[in-house]
Amino acid sequence: MTGKVKIHSRYQRHYEKRAKTPYTRILEHPAVPDTVKTRLREEHTRLNPLVLKREIERQIAKVYAVQKRYGNRRR
Repeated sequence: MTGKVKIHSRYQRHYEKRAKTPYTRILEHPAVPDTVKTRLREEHTRLNPLVLKREIERQIAKVYAVQKRYGNRRR
């Protein structure tokens, strides 16, 4: 959503033609220095969605294991 205008008691919302990710918004923003953009591009190329998903699932499994072990005890 790029903006909204109140017309009487309702809001009229304005959206972009094509949705953008926060990553692409930062790369397009003129106030962000080129050094930051370069560093973001390098980090973005190193990220692997499958590896990230597996890491998240592993961390969630650890949390569930702790909750299962200690979660339902009454004091």
